Amino acid sequence: MAIIINVDQSGTITLSTSDITLAQMNLKDGEFIVELPNNNGADLVGKCWKNGQLVDDPDELYRIASIDVRDQRNKHLTDYVDPIAGNALRFSLLSPEKKAEWIKYRDDLLNVPQQEGFPYNVVWPIKPE
Repeated sequence: MAIIINVDQSGTITLSTSDITLAQMNLKDGEFIVELPNNNGADLVGKCWKNGQLVDDPDELYRIASIDVRDQRNKHLTDYVDPIAGNALRFSLLSPEKKAEWIKYRDDLLNVPQQEGFPYNVVWPIKPE
């Protein structure tokens, strides 16, 4: 069974229910519906009730996509960069060229949110060998 919550612009939950009809009936303009796992095929994340209709909310979709891309970026930093660049002994054993590659890779990952197409069209930097 899904848990459905209505959330206002400030992030305050205004309703929590397992009944999608009840959730839709109680939405006010500007509130969002978020359906948590086991949503029975009704994916309402990024939707907003406006003028009596459930519509895509570009700001909420952008926020969700931004969080997802940043999470992916952080995983790359944790899984690939930290074991090398975050370990002084390992990093000191690299050639100056390899150090420069890892530094550039780390900087490129950190700059992903500044890319022009962020968060929908991200060009991921290539990890050094």
